[in-house]
Amino acid sequence: MPMNPETPLFNAWLRSAQRALAPHGRKAELARHLTKHYGRQQRSWERHIAAIMSGDREPKAELYIAMKNWIDAL
Repeated sequence: MPMNPETPLFNAWLRSAQRALAPHGRKAELARHLTKHYGRQQRSWERHIAAIMSGDREPKAELYIAMKNWIDAL
């Protein structure tokens, strides 16, 4: 799914998040964090994060904020 031209700020965040999560194991670390705070299986979060990072899915506001805060703390 290509980036939405109507969401330039989200697109910029997505590119930044993709770079931040590129090192091996970072998506799994984020998934563990989300599991701890929101429940759900870690593997489920890993798939969800991968879909967001590939542009196939946009996160809801609460998840976007949680991911942004975690990434900003790296």
